[in-house]
Amino acid sequence: MFAQMYEKVTAAQAYLTPENATAEIDRVLGVCLLKKLPSMLDKASKPVIIADLGVERYHLQEELRSLLDATGYPYATMTMGKGLLEETHPQFIGIYDGAVRR
Repeated sequence: MFAQMYEKVTAAQAYLTPENATAEIDRVLGVCLLKKLPSMLDKASKPVIIADLGVERYHLQEELRSLLDATGYPYATMTMGKGLLEETHPQFIGIYDGAVRR
């Protein structure tokens, strides 16, 4: 009964067990991020996608490419993410090093 009540007012639900907690927490946080992301991006005046080594580590290059195609946003990589996609990609704007570059 309570689970059905939560479904009406939450983006995602999970029943956590010691065996599934890590995967379920990641899944629910992912759903929440995807639900919140459009409203956050609507408020951004100059959105940029910053990618790093995690994209390669989790084999998400095609998902990154799809995100770039869908949004048209420019992207930069962190130093360790150099080479995730070809640097001739029309949306590639360089390597972002944050405060190191100052």
